[in-house]
Amino acid sequence: MPREKIRFLVDEKGRKKSVVLPIKDYQALVEDLVDMAVIAERNGDPTQSLDLVRKNLEEKWLNTISK
Repeated sequence: MPREKIRFLVDEKGRKKSVVLPIKDYQALVEDLVDMAVIAERNGDPTQSLDLVRKNLEEKWLNTISK
């Protein structure tokens, strides 16, 4: 996000109090926050190796085309 897009609202002493940015940038930030929240929620979930996931997906795919 280029800094020239970001504007600050300041108080009477010139201290930054708020940020104004384009809606697309805001939406991207919110999406990133949601993604990070999902990652944090799933932090303790069990994991599987890539090889096992790949094998399971291949088996599932083969079962769908052989019917």
